[in-house]
Amino acid sequence: MKEMTTHERMQRMYEHRDADCAPVTDSPWGSTVERWRREGLPQDASVEDYFALDKFAWIFADNSPRYPVKVIEETGEFVIRTTAWGQTIRSWKKHGGVPEFLHCRITTPEAWAQAKAYCSFEGSNRLGISEKKLFHLAKTRALDPGGFLVWL
Repeated sequence: MKEMTTHERMQRMYEHRDADCAPVTDSPWGSTVERWRREGLPQDASVEDYFALDKFAWIFADNSPRYPVKVIEETGEFVIRTTAWGQTIRSWKKHGGVPEFLHCRITTPEAWAQAKAYCSFEGSNRLGISEKKLFHLAKTRALDPGGFLVWL
């Protein structure tokens, strides 16, 4: 079987047909990529191309309650901030990993009902991306090189 593009692989996957291989993607932490570069990954190489990962264009819809996002504290080691989901998290600057969750605003059914009221998609741009950027991504990233557009 000839080598397929990401688009061809994904299309066959959704059709329950055989492909040349399973589609593979990854999004390593920045600190992981820095380590790989110290260990020999060329500085000008993209992780996607170097490891022959499939080409996906990711678009994320903002379905959060859109609570205010602000930095509470920042040091040389970490940043403590609030999120649009009403969480307070500590993210490390010098290494990757899951942030430390310090506080969650939504902890009761009543708090969820209040947050849910702010999650409407009506009258707002919840894509976090302009139509112009969306069409550019679809054309250059997902369609022309045989990539695949993922909408989450």
